[in-house]
Amino acid sequence: MRIIAFIVGLSLMACTNPSKGSKESADASSMSSQIVQTEEKGIYLDIPVTELKKQLDVRPSDSYIILDVRTPAEISKGKIAGALEMNFYENFSEATSNLDESKEIFVYCAAGGRSAKASELLSERGFPKVYNILGGFSAWSSSGYPIQK
Repeated sequence: MRIIAFIVGLSLMACTNPSKGSKESADASSMSSQIVQTEEKGIYLDIPVTELKKQLDVRPSDSYIILDVRTPAEISKGKIAGALEMNFYENFSEATSNLDESKEIFVYCAAGGRSAKASELLSERGFPKVYNILGGFSAWSSSGYPIQK
């Protein structure tokens, strides 16, 4: 099973004085990103769709890969613009063997389950910068972010 590592926010909470009710303590407790360490060797980060959107807005598109691991039927309803389609259920390991390890990889599925498994597999295979998108495409679309059909 996966071992959950402490996030930076957790260390901030430990360093604050709870009796003062500091703003840092409140902010750190509401963070939703977390580092996940897999059994093998990899580490990936769970991030919310808001963080993904920020990254896509400020970074050149050639510096990252967006990986959609849903089925073709799910993808037919829309996807995040520029996402590579790699069905998790069909030869996922083989399909991802040619991905550029120097780029950050943002992985999403419908709700977050398959993308967590895919993120774990990628990080165990040595991809150093893997991000699982919490809530997946459902969270992305319900946030009103753009969808490519």
